[in-house]
Amino acid sequence: MKRHRGRLIAVAAAVVPVLALTACAGSTSPASTQQPVNKVFTYDTTAPVMVDGWDPATEYSDGILAMSEMYETLTRYNSATNTVGPLLATSWSSADGGKTWTFHLRHGVTFHTGRPMTAQAAKAAIQRTIKLNGGASYVWASVKTIDTPDQYTLVFHLSYAAPLALQASADYSAYIYDTQGPAGQSGSAFTSWLNAGHDAGTGPYTAQTWNKGQEFEVYLKQFGKYWGG
Repeated sequence: MKRHRGRLIAVAAAVVPVLALTACAGSTSPASTQQPVNKVFTYDTTAPVMVDGWDPATEYSDGILAMSEMYETLTRYNSATNTVGPLLATSWSSADGGKTWTFHLRHGVTFHTGRPMTAQAAKAAIQRTIKLNGGASYVWASVKTIDTPDQYTLVFHLSYAAPLALQASADYSAYIYDTQGPAGQSGSAFTSWLNAGHDAGTGPYTAQTWNKGQEFEVYLKQFGKYWGG
């Protein structure tokens, strides 16, 4: 990831003014009525954002700026406290010296495709990411098999002990996503659908418009069924 650091700083600096305008879109004085939060994110950048495509399994560049609003991981790493907290998984435990991990998934989560997030769907996403072997898929390198004993439980069996709860919070290739488009696209058709400027995540924002090569490149709109409100 080190190869992207300098460019990410430059692009992030260009995004800040746009997001600041969104955050300040409320009242003009303490006495006035606060206005609704802006429901659209706009990325105004000095360089292309989605340079590696729109596939959450393989994207490994500045696209993280938009991906992090569209997609979520099982866990979330807090760099201030150096701890791992819940996100799409509400709890987890390890056994067998760190070679078996059990994650209990959040209920009531909906993919942007309209389908529910289940253990089976999460398993399919992780297996697809491993199979494509792109981006930072090495975060799942220790995974040997995945079981889904019920609709909201994932059990990982590892080939060697690893801190999977931490690895599952990675910024790249750890996203949980629907492996089909809204019309049931799968395989190469699903990849093509993603790369046309669509997403299949669970995050608070979903793709609205992609103006490839233009200054205002990506527009994201609020996802009305977001589990976080």
